[in-house]
Amino acid sequence: GLLGSKALAARAKAEDWEIDAFLSNDMVGNTQNNLGHHNDHEVRLFSDDASDHQSRELARWIEWTQRSECPDFGVKLVLRADRFGRGGDHSPFNREGFTAVRFVEVHEEYSRQHTELDLPESIDFEYLANVARVNLRSLAHLANAGASPSSVQVSRKQSYVTDLTWESDPDQEYIIYWRDTRSAHWEHSRTVRGTSAMIIEANKDDHIFSVGAVGGIPVEAL
Repeated sequence: GLLGSKALAARAKAEDWEIDAFLSNDMVGNTQNNLGHHNDHEVRLFSDDASDHQSRELARWIEWTQRSECPDFGVKLVLRADRFGRGGDHSPFNREGFTAVRFVEVHEEYSRQHTELDLPESIDFEYLANVARVNLRSLAHLANAGASPSSVQVSRKQSYVTDLTWESDPDQEYIIYWRDTRSAHWEHSRTVRGTSAMIIEANKDDHIFSVGAVGGIPVEAL
């Protein structure tokens, strides 16, 4: 019943804990189900989309970072809070307004979940190690990231290019991300330093933009 995570999330909210990101890993060691479906080169990443946390942006950033730095093992974005009709330990944190996501293997074998068949010999340890590396890479970047920009905005003037502005530390590096409105993934990026404005040669009607500290969760431009 997720009683433990509910209690912990409620305490974190009541005591105003500073949590940048909550990464839940639940069912991340199996690569094949009993139907013969097999995938040892991707892990699914579920994320909720809400106005009071940045879980979807965290998921996009994790996928982009993994794709940029270690393309041999992928992160498959699933644009849902969790598996259909189910939840995990990240869910109570989402409900309390914290940024939280969940990693899950691509092909679950339901007969080995919460049963006596959930045994070590069913684990693909090389796959599990790759999932651990995705987590460690993400955590290392987040731990070393500078402060996030604030007031990230798109100019409202009509133009074939996009004028972005934000409030920032002038000595810090930032990354501008953009993607087609039809895409769930960041498709382009540009690293800048010593500025809080940039013109991107992409139509703001057809693209979505974000700005983030290097190694940090991007903030969507509004």
